[in-house]
Amino acid sequence: MKRVILLAAIATGVGVAAIIGVSQSGVGSADVNGVKIPAAVLPKLAKLAHQWSLREGDRSPSSVLAVRTTRFDALRLADPADRIPRSRGQAVYLVVETGRFTPRGIAAPPGWAPSSQPNLVLILDAKTLAILDYGVGGRGVHAPRVTLKMLQGLGPVSRLVSHARN
Repeated sequence: MKRVILLAAIATGVGVAAIIGVSQSGVGSADVNGVKIPAAVLPKLAKLAHQWSLREGDRSPSSVLAVRTTRFDALRLADPADRIPRSRGQAVYLVVETGRFTPRGIAAPPGWAPSSQPNLVLILDAKTLAILDYGVGGRGVHAPRVTLKMLQGLGPVSRLVSHARN
């Protein structure tokens, strides 16, 4: 009799665990924010950051930082005016480079001359490392300056500069 009760309790527990697992399968901010970037990903992020800094005019940024977060939270810092549906559950890496960048990959209105900007921001899909969003800025509503303290509010921040120069 005791074995039957024990097996029934175990089976019930497994069923409850399966139901809980299914209901929590979506990724939320709490599941992503606060998670350290895996060591194996850091050199890949550093390489991408270096390629983009060259493209946008700074061969040696003074700072390259990255944090794992959701696309929603990344956009909240990097471009508060931009909203993407269902982005709260999308895991991304937010990479912020500080330097002197001149936008090269964007269309500008006639007569507009790009000026040097302090931030290059990359938002990459956490699974594929595909670029989802990027921008050069640091002086406006659509591209405010993103600071270390702001990134630390999302989770553990990784410094990529030492990885980028290897």
